Amino acid sequence: MTDRELKHLNRAELVDIIFEQQKRLEALQQHAEQLEASLQDRSIRLASAGSIAEAALSLNDVFSTAQAAAEQYLSAVQAMASECDQKIEAAEAKAQAILDEANQKAEVCRRQAELEARQTVEAANAEAEKAWIVFQEKSDELIRLHNELNALKTRMQRTMSKRKKRPVDLPSMEQIIRERERLRYRRRYSRTLKSTVAVLVVVAAAAVLVATLWMPVLRIYGTSMSPTLTDGQIVVTLKGSKFEPGELVAFYYGNKLLIKRVIAGPADWVDLDESGSVFVNGDLLDEPYLTAKAFGETNIELPYQVPDGRYFVMGDNRATSVDSRTTALGCVADDQI
Repeated sequence: MTDRELKHLNRAELVDIIFEQQKRLEALQQHAEQLEASLQDRSIRLASAGSIAEAALSLNDVFSTAQAAAEQYLSAVQAMASECDQKIEAAEAKAQAILDEANQKAEVCRRQAELEARQTVEAANAEAEKAWIVFQEKSDELIRLHNELNALKTRMQRTMSKRKKRPVDLPSMEQIIRERERLRYRRRYSRTLKSTVAVLVVVAAAAVLVATLWMPVLRIYGTSMSPTLTDGQIVVTLKGSKFEPGELVAFYYGNKLLIKRVIAGPADWVDLDESGSVFVNGDLLDEPYLTAKAFGETNIELPYQVPDGRYFVMGDNRATSVDSRTTALGCVADDQI
């Protein structure tokens, strides 16, 4: 049997093998003793014969050789048994180490389970205490309501007993009809009032929305647009995207909303003479809405080309109006109008 096969044997199998080897060794020893006894007997019988003595000596040598082989085999068996004992001890030590580690892990798990169980019990006790407090509060509230109900019942019984002593005047059918009509009228009036208020609110909101987004209402301040627009007038404006020369536009300048007249559009050339006449692209501009022409406050370089995306605007009161003729205001961009 090889060492690898011996390693796969358990302790019981190794003990059995050793026991069998021991029995075989004992049988060999008994056989050797028998051989020795027979040789001794033969040596006594053949003591007188030289050839028989030589044979006895040869048999004695054979016995010695057999005994040496038996002792060598016994030594090998004992070494094998010692090795098996060492392996068994190593296996027992490893098993003991595994058992100790398992015991340690089991102890840690047990402690953790005890801690979790203790925490769970404490949380359950806290919840039970809260539930008990709530139950007591509800019970006290129920008792209080029960007492109030009993008191109310007592008062009602007293009131009913008093009313039983007095005769009850029942309303006539005509009174019932009048009261019903009065209640119906109140309900109709309430519904009508609510619907009217709702309609007024919607109309007001729509008016504000329209006035803010599509038709802003403006009040004129100053005289820069006179005589077309005078101070204090109320005007309504309409949203637009394209503006022609001669049209009035409202635009934002700083925190103010100004109203001026469109004179020229993008890429047009504008020129003014000393009398205040306006030329657009070399043509004299017909302005029937003016009462007087004036050069006014002008500090731009003439002739002047209107930049792209902008409009050249002027007020109808050319003598006092501050408009695109000055760099302070300049031309008005599309997104300002």
